[in-house]
Amino acid sequence: MPLSFAVILGGVVTAIGTSTNLVVSGLLEAHGLEPIGLFEIGKLGLPVAAVGLALIVWFAPILLPDRRGPRREFAEDLREFAVSMLVAPQGPLDGKPVEAGGLRHLRGVFLVAIEREGERIAPVAPTSVLHGGDRLTFVGRADLIVDLQRARGLASAERQHIEGLDSADHTFFEAVVGQTSPLVGSTL
Repeated sequence: MPLSFAVILGGVVTAIGTSTNLVVSGLLEAHGLEPIGLFEIGKLGLPVAAVGLALIVWFAPILLPDRRGPRREFAEDLREFAVSMLVAPQGPLDGKPVEAGGLRHLRGVFLVAIEREGERIAPVAPTSVLHGGDRLTFVGRADLIVDLQRARGLASAERQHIEGLDSADHTFFEAVVGQTSPLVGSTL
């Protein structure tokens, strides 16, 4: 947008800068007057263009939104949390394609990889068939990943680590600290 305005301002410096200048020059000539000289309007146009460019350079960073590249936006906003889930052997998802199992179009969550017998399958096609014991890696919003733990045929890959912590003597809590939280960089 600033570049577009700068080009428009540059057009007021010469008679051939814009089509409007050429039309006006042609109309003057058609009415028996002297046409506009090449740099004739530059006397007034150059100061106007200089002031306009200075204002564009000054106000553009203030008025225009901060645009981020798709990679940066993907990394910072859309995929805030990752979780691994296991496909239960002989469960409802064992032997089903990803899309038929309802894992393709999840709200706010995306299946990025399948790990099977040490081999990683990424990207995951909708026709990829799930097998019991597959480790599925999902990324997405933390509040929506919780819904995966309720999905039939999936079990948390971290369950074995958590079971030893949650007992009468200990209670296990999990929290997600956002990137803009004042807790970032602090110790417990």
